[in-house]
Amino acid sequence: MKYTVRYLTQCLGLIGLSASLSIHAQEQSEAKEGAVERIEVVGQESDQAIRLSGFNVDLLLTEKYQNSVFDLNQILNFSPGIHVRSNGGVGSSSELSINGLSGNQIRYFFDGIPMENFGGALSLNNFSGNLVEKMQVYKGVVPIELAADALGGAINIITPSLDENLLDLSYSYGSFNSQNLSVFSQIAFQNNWFVRSSVSLNHSDNDYEMHNINKVENGNVVGVQTVRRFHDAYTSGSINLKAGIQGTELADELSVGVILAANKNEQQHPEKSTNKVFAGVYSKNDSKLFSAIYKKDWQQFGLKGYLLTGKITESFYDTLNRIYAWDGSYTTPNNATDGEFGTQSIFHLTDDILRYNLSADYHLNQQDTLTLSYAHNAIERQGYDEINANNTSFSTPNRLDKSVLGFAYNTQILNDSIRFGVFAKHYQMGGEIIAEQQVEFETVEQTTLINFDKSGFGATLSYQLSDDWLVKTSFEEAVRLPEPVEILGTGKYVMPSPELNPETSRNFNLGSTYRYSVENLFTRTEVNLFLRDTENLIRYVPEQIIRGRYLNDRKVQTNGIELAWYGRLHDYYSLNLNATYENATDQSYVDIDGFPHNHHGDRIPNRPYQYANARFSLDWMAFDIAGLTTSWSINYVGQFFYQWESSGSKSTKFQVPTQATHDLDIEYAFKNDAYRVSFSTRNIFDKAVYDNFNIEKPGRAFYIKFRYLN
Repeated sequence: MKYTVRYLTQCLGLIGLSASLSIHAQEQSEAKEGAVERIEVVGQESDQAIRLSGFNVDLLLTEKYQNSVFDLNQILNFSPGIHVRSNGGVGSSSELSINGLSGNQIRYFFDGIPMENFGGALSLNNFSGNLVEKMQVYKGVVPIELAADALGGAINIITPSLDENLLDLSYSYGSFNSQNLSVFSQIAFQNNWFVRSSVSLNHSDNDYEMHNINKVENGNVVGVQTVRRFHDAYTSGSINLKAGIQGTELADELSVGVILAANKNEQQHPEKSTNKVFAGVYSKNDSKLFSAIYKKDWQQFGLKGYLLTGKITESFYDTLNRIYAWDGSYTTPNNATDGEFGTQSIFHLTDDILRYNLSADYHLNQQDTLTLSYAHNAIERQGYDEINANNTSFSTPNRLDKSVLGFAYNTQILNDSIRFGVFAKHYQMGGEIIAEQQVEFETVEQTTLINFDKSGFGATLSYQLSDDWLVKTSFEEAVRLPEPVEILGTGKYVMPSPELNPETSRNFNLGSTYRYSVENLFTRTEVNLFLRDTENLIRYVPEQIIRGRYLNDRKVQTNGIELAWYGRLHDYYSLNLNATYENATDQSYVDIDGFPHNHHGDRIPNRPYQYANARFSLDWMAFDIAGLTTSWSINYVGQFFYQWESSGSKSTKFQVPTQATHDLDIEYAFKNDAYRVSFSTRNIFDKAVYDNFNIEKPGRAFYIKFRYLN
């Protein structure tokens, strides 16, 4: 905490922003009719600027999904250019990609506050759609207001406005003993005070069947078998409290908040293989966060900021001296100190974090605006092992801090039909790593000071060709600074890498949107071309069977196209279609050890490159059945290799097969829409579905959800 206190002295008076934005009334009406209506947005500018923005941004409204059991990751998966991959059922690790860039290259925000290192209990798959009003999805270029070192884009989760009285209560139950309880409540008092609270509880046994698992006898594979997972339960809970004033002469918003979250996540097997089975390995997370937010817009000047501080503890448990098989039987290893994954261990890793941001807008006139933003992110990491005295990782605290300074100029010309913006960002990173490292074939504790900085820049342009036709383009020289897990390690399975350099990427987008309406028909067609030229790609490299580290070694070029079409007829029928094709190839000439690279020009392995979604919704008011809505969704992922495509014969190479799954949602709203019930079926035809490293995911599942909204 000393590190946090030291940095708190730098930011007295800085309190932050909870970003909200207005939507053009006509576009908002269109949005509510579609399954996933998408609106181009940018920051907090006027409604017209939102529609004409040069940023490639989608606004996903969650209203049509709040009666279903979709979490935020699943809702995002319906957006063009986005693909969400998971390693299993509820609570499993997941990775979201936007136009070919993924993982830590994408930044996440909650009402404008960065969610980096929030802990496992506050990931997107822990958030129900009930707690969120909409999500901004930036593809490629990210505005400086978010002050992020994003390489491939950003997602900003936006909650309802503060001047509403709300009560949203829901409970769902389904296959694999999956349960979710969420409560969102808000009171807006007449004296401009408000109080908001949200509570979320999740649980799933994740005991689904898996097929074609190797059957081992006496150390030899003798065939395959169908097994049921028996140690993969996930439980999480969170409480988010917020109170303050809004809409006064002092502030548009002045508030303080507290977030408490925890989870327990059992681990059935390593993420990349099912050949090793666990029955006692699990992790826990405990997050305690405090935030302060401020926002005020005057006629010519706007000021906003946030402050976030707190403590996040991740604990890893591996205490059973056993070797398990898929049938639940086990043997005892010869070494009494062995656990299931490594040496027996109860390791606690604690991060003290401090983040703050201050940004200002100055309107020179009606056409020209200047924006300045500064964000700082500091972390102090320490840890200890309760039972393994040899694990001294982070016994001396390590620290890392980074800052982003941004400047932007935006203008409008030709009666606002052309909007142009330029921006620049400067990134700095410093820190101190104290860890055991190999020096001249000896293991010694070494202190490494981190200090580097880098700059980036970009531009956006949009042209309104007509009332219905908009063309936009954007470019950025983007920079991503290494994450704490990449450069500091975890003290268990990820070793420190103080030599890591930032990733850079030249991102280019060119897109067009065309709207057509006649009588009771409305359609919108979108096309977007993208190019990503990425250098110093950071990737994980195994080194000691169960351990590894992150290193720079790859140059990757990604290009592709995304297509989207939305149609609505008579306000009762709607159809969303989207498809994405991306080609990500390795352009490195040498490998990580400096030898000639044998896979130059190959497509990056273990990564889908063609995927699509379709969703058809029917409001049964068309047949005089009030309150009943049905939706049919299809998710398609083309086959891909999860090893290098040029290695060996393609006919015998491991690949993830083509997959197409179907989902059905039936919703009924009772009188006045206050009471709602929904029935959902996932993977109706019970197709075998796979993802990372060909690990099987849950098959057919059924859910029922009850919701009260007032």
